[in-house]
Amino acid sequence: MAEEYGKIIGFIIGVKTFEKSARILMLSVHSDYQKKGVGTKIVASFLEEMKRLNIKNIELEVRVNNLNAINFYKKLNFKIMEKIKHFYPNGEDAYIMKIELR
Repeated sequence: MAEEYGKIIGFIIGVKTFEKSARILMLSVHSDYQKKGVGTKIVASFLEEMKRLNIKNIELEVRVNNLNAINFYKKLNFKIMEKIKHFYPNGEDAYIMKIELR
């Protein structure tokens, strides 16, 4: 979670999926704080905590048309692994993105 003056400005929710794997379920940054490094800091902190817990692989889903999110995660070294057709309830496709931690 990221705070400024006691106000939550961003958060990440993740879950351990297997012994050495985890999944990012949600990342959100208040619109006033987007494009200011808040999301990068939140994800970097999350990745460090996962390393501490000996997690080696982290995955997430992102809508194929969400280019801002895709580019954000690519900047953090996540890679597109596959495309899943009709992943979302409205029929939109998703990319599975993954990062391997060392």
